Amino acid sequence: GLDLYPRVRRFGIGWLAVRIGRRPKSRKPHDRENLFCGRRFGRTLYLGGRVWPLKFMLKGFACFLSARWTPALICKDRIWSRQSKQYKITHFLERRSAEFATVISSGTRFMQERLESWKVRAKFFKIPSVAAQEKFQFRQADRELVRGELGLSEERPVLLYPGKFGDLYYKEETPRFFEWLRQEIDGLYLLIVTPHSDEEVFALFDSQGISRDHYRITHSDYSQIDRYYSAADFGLIAVPPGPSKCFISNIKVGEYLCSGLPYLVTRGVSEDYCYAEDYQVGVVVDDFVESEARRVAPLLADYLRRERQELRVLSASDHRVAQLS
Repeated sequence: GLDLYPRVRRFGIGWLAVRIGRRPKSRKPHDRENLFCGRRFGRTLYLGGRVWPLKFMLKGFACFLSARWTPALICKDRIWSRQSKQYKITHFLERRSAEFATVISSGTRFMQERLESWKVRAKFFKIPSVAAQEKFQFRQADRELVRGELGLSEERPVLLYPGKFGDLYYKEETPRFFEWLRQEIDGLYLLIVTPHSDEEVFALFDSQGISRDHYRITHSDYSQIDRYYSAADFGLIAVPPGPSKCFISNIKVGEYLCSGLPYLVTRGVSEDYCYAEDYQVGVVVDDFVESEARRVAPLLADYLRRERQELRVLSASDHRVAQLS
């Protein structure tokens, strides 16, 4: 006769995994997409595949491995220990979901190397984050307009940071790092485009003793954000280094390069630090600490002394090379 117990037991495990893997419904399309791409649903598909023969693609596999709650960062932030049951179960299921998948896409070659070390047989496709190349281009008219609004001369060196403070990004470290750079580079100015309120950012920078004369807080939706890229001379990536950061694909770097901006990034973040060094369109630091700021300040100053048009052509060229890599 047909032994139903193993099938019922596996079905129960799969159903429980689906319940655990569920997230609140969202009206935003990208949130629903993240549910499909996320580590919970990948684990659910693996467990479900123990009952039903499934073939599935893990899209953006790097997304959940580089998220705040991945085993590598969980251990780093001391939320879970490597000996904990939570870590061991999560790590086991993440690896099993990769081994069970038919196709896997991710944003960097580092994930491909990880999968090869796991002996994963799934077909791998490298699909990094994509910047809107036609939108993010240098425009002299935007540069003059924004700098006029900010009261900045054409020759004032401007460091751009379009992002957040805290959580997955540096917080107090960012204003401190900027101040150390500013002490080494005459006239360096920080242009911030952020969703945080002015009060939040002022409080953060005031706590680090940064004069408000040296930076400006602005806000923009996506339709206008590219204007600020044209107004700047150098881009900043404020992502701390970490065990899983090599798997992320940072869209800001693509936007910087499309706009002809060199950039500063921490070592180990995506392949961005490799491109910065290999194609000489940026500077790389180990961390946002004083010794690193003072070490790379002469390199950054050298970029800023060069002819602006030369930098824009070089960075845009690097972007095209990166697309082919």
